[in-house]
Amino acid sequence: MVNRTCVVAVSLFLAAPSAFADETRYADADTAVSVPRANDRVSAVGGVAIGLLGRESGDATGGAIGGDVAYLFNGVHGIHVGYAYAGAVFGPEVHIADVDYSWQWNTSPELRKVTASFGILIGPSLGFVSYGGNAPQEHATFGGRAGLFADLHLWQFTIGVDGTYRLGFASGFGAESFGSLGLHAGVSFEIARAR
Repeated sequence: MVNRTCVVAVSLFLAAPSAFADETRYADADTAVSVPRANDRVSAVGGVAIGLLGRESGDATGGAIGGDVAYLFNGVHGIHVGYAYAGAVFGPEVHIADVDYSWQWNTSPELRKVTASFGILIGPSLGFVSYGGNAPQEHATFGGRAGLFADLHLWQFTIGVDGTYRLGFASGFGAESFGSLGLHAGVSFEIARAR
């Protein structure tokens, strides 16, 4: 009994400094200087956009509102999930769901003071298109989304601009697209993983 108690006590003593260490910093082997460690990031933003809905039978100008949630491993790459509602003037209404791979470059690995991020995203997209008027039609469009974004972070608050292009195909309706430029705002948080 005494031997087991001593082993547990020594193990806890040796583990204690690492348990209370600052997980956001590590010693760089080349310079022996403490530098920021990149943590995972979770971002949630909502935004508005103007855009052009294109289809084989004609184009229509409209707007969109929506939101995105992203989980980025080491704050650099990960999964980006989004929803948008787009409507065109005298045109269709579209509900769009996206699941993308996202990669971004950050000016700092930590969300401290003022930092910036620039990135790309690409992945599959599903749109539910509804045409009103005298001959209402509804159908699903399968395709993808590609986009660029630039974010400015003030601690955890995020504002930014984005440009995206969605292209899809529907049986009987042909190719449909939605290109947009937008503004978004939201929050970003760092999550420290055990290493």
